[in-house]
Amino acid sequence: MEGFLPILVMALIGLLGFLLAGRIELTSSVRLFIIFIVVNIALPSMIFSSIVSRDITSDLLQDLAVIYTTSLTLNLTGIFFGYLFGRLAGYGELERKQLAVLCGCGNTGFIGIPLAVMMYGSSAAVYAAIYDAASITTAFTLGIFLLSRKRFKLSQMKAMLNPPFVTLLITLPAAGLGLAVPAILLESTFMLAGLAGPLAMIYIGMLARQLKLPDLKWLGSTYFVFLLILVFVKLLALPVAAAMVTPFLPVSEEIKGLIIIQAGMPSFTLATVLIAKYGGNEKLGMSAVVLTTFFSIATLPFIIFLFL
Repeated sequence: MEGFLPILVMALIGLLGFLLAGRIELTSSVRLFIIFIVVNIALPSMIFSSIVSRDITSDLLQDLAVIYTTSLTLNLTGIFFGYLFGRLAGYGELERKQLAVLCGCGNTGFIGIPLAVMMYGSSAAVYAAIYDAASITTAFTLGIFLLSRKRFKLSQMKAMLNPPFVTLLITLPAAGLGLAVPAILLESTFMLAGLAGPLAMIYIGMLARQLKLPDLKWLGSTYFVFLLILVFVKLLALPVAAAMVTPFLPVSEEIKGLIIIQAGMPSFTLATVLIAKYGGNEKLGMSAVVLTTFFSIATLPFIIFLFL
């Protein structure tokens, strides 16, 4: 029950967001405000407080390298099978590429980091952040390469330098050098870190309210197989693959469990933005994010029951 409780809590907060959307319209300003707080303040605070509260040792760095490499491998596996199954299902080139990106890149930052902290404690934030760093790397390199109809440019990778990733890059070396952190800064970041999970799930819940009955009928009639493949690959096949790989990794049981949970995260929130930016089906992207988040409420407890 302990493993299920954080997921149930986040689901309940998501339901609250869904209900709030009936009273508060999810305008672009409201959407940008919530995303700004989570991405620019709460997640960096969570990563910062996790890193500075522990010793930076060679064992820790080795663990981070293993997590990053494993995450990249799982992301690429999801992209490969998403594209392959999309082709077998007869979807066009653009839809196959969208499916590949949605299958490969999970919501390992927006939802994954807060959930990891709820399940394993504040020390898990740095591990979850490294896993997310590999997801970001995948999304803004291969992901953009697949979605973009133009030639890929290195300048497109600047989007990787988001606040959580930059916080990780700066704080790890600083902590390794033993730089002292004022108590007031540590306490402030610890409190701000608590905003990440609730705000992220409120946002997802409010986003779910945007899907109307005609949208669901359209999805069911046009993209049922697309969504079925997505749910199977992203929420079931990848965490099962992770569970098969982790016994051979030289890391603790806590990290093995975290890798499995991160592998089973729903499709990443920024997929909607990237798909729209590069001429894809924005409504399909948003629906994929919302529906995989909804189904993950059922699949994550199942994965926990089987492997953790």
